[in-house]
Amino acid sequence: MLFRKNFTSPEWQTLQSSLIFTTKYISLSQKSLIGDFQEKISASYVLTKYAEDYPDTFLKSLSDYSNYKSPINLDDLDDSLAVESPTLQSIKESKYILKNYDQESLGIYINLIRDLCVETAEISGSVNSDEVESVNKIIEELNKPVDEIDIGYKYQL
Repeated sequence: MLFRKNFTSPEWQTLQSSLIFTTKYISLSQKSLIGDFQEKISASYVLTKYAEDYPDTFLKSLSDYSNYKSPINLDDLDDSLAVESPTLQSIKESKYILKNYDQESLGIYINLIRDLCVETAEISGSVNSDEVESVNKIIEELNKPVDEIDIGYKYQL
């Protein structure tokens, strides 16, 4: 079982960023007026479901953003393309981090990200082509093998 204390601060920030960036990326693909509200609802729903299905401290701690500091200012971004690169990079780095700690948690993480992006896309009731493209890019990144990577903990915009 993993705990927050197993990870360095940059690793933890990357894991949390991947969750937040995923919902932001899909939400910005929707071009809807209620995007921020939608992403919070979908993230809350999926994280609550996972916390119930996998009652361990790791997922509960991961969804506690009380001390979270984003490496980029997401509030200033209003275009999914601006969030795409940091989203995919944080997912890639998170997979690598978790692979080195616990294979089971890596599998749960991959399913969590997949469910987060699908739930965020579907919450509006209809899915547009931009959302489909964004979801597919995330799923493509999730399906890639976890290789040795250079973790820089920096996101380029």
